[in-house]
Amino acid sequence: DDEFYLDMKRDLIDFDIQSQFIYYRTDVRNKFVAYNLMLGLLGKTGNYPYFLKDSSNKVFVGIDLSRKVRSSNKGTVHAVGTAIIVDVSNGGTITYKNINVPAGGEAVEKAYVKSLANMLYKYKDRFIVIHRDGKMSMDELNAYMEIFSNVIGPKKFALVSILKSGTPRIFRMKGNVVDNPSKGHAILLSEQEAVISTYKPSRGTHIPLRIKVLYGDYPLNEAIEDVLKLTLLNFSSFTLNKLPATVAFADRIAWFNLHGIAPEDADGNLFFL
Repeated sequence: DDEFYLDMKRDLIDFDIQSQFIYYRTDVRNKFVAYNLMLGLLGKTGNYPYFLKDSSNKVFVGIDLSRKVRSSNKGTVHAVGTAIIVDVSNGGTITYKNINVPAGGEAVEKAYVKSLANMLYKYKDRFIVIHRDGKMSMDELNAYMEIFSNVIGPKKFALVSILKSGTPRIFRMKGNVVDNPSKGHAILLSEQEAVISTYKPSRGTHIPLRIKVLYGDYPLNEAIEDVLKLTLLNFSSFTLNKLPATVAFADRIAWFNLHGIAPEDADGNLFFL
């Protein structure tokens, strides 16, 4: 199924045609399935079902690295996904950008950082918040600090790492009952780092996010609030999502890039939904 889907998706993207696939086994009579299909169609035509009420002077950027083993089983292939949210309020845009540079291991190459900084230069009058999915190496951190400080300005951006797995669990006591936390609960690990609850699971144990402000004049409580707000813009599913739109969309973009699906110009069209 995956190979057929990827081949069809790749061929249609080559002709600049957006597509929404429905498998024969898909139960379109299920209202939640139908809702999710409608969200996909909306996003792929450049329409968004909702925005946040309050405007913001920030530009949010999600970055993720995807990898797969080569068919020869010799080494791995890497791809970077980049999602840019220019304005979280009414009239804003969620933008995909294709930055075609190599990535090695779990680190993002310096060439990518330079391309991204040049791309974001037009937003230098705003405050740029970069959400990096996963841990950031010192080389990568130094690349951002050096290049973005020169191109954007040392006080005009912040770097935040977001870990989706391997995080400590959060529980709360309700009398003698141990329960999952509500959305928005957080445990502060330091002045720059926290574990936060971003969703309410219907069953099972809640898996929180671990976020850390690595650089920038960006208070932790503000970083937490922004992550929680951006989960509302993650309309890849009709149900509330665990991940902020920055990280969730960058993850999907990286996966498609890894499989050779990377339209040159997809401003506003969320082909990856």
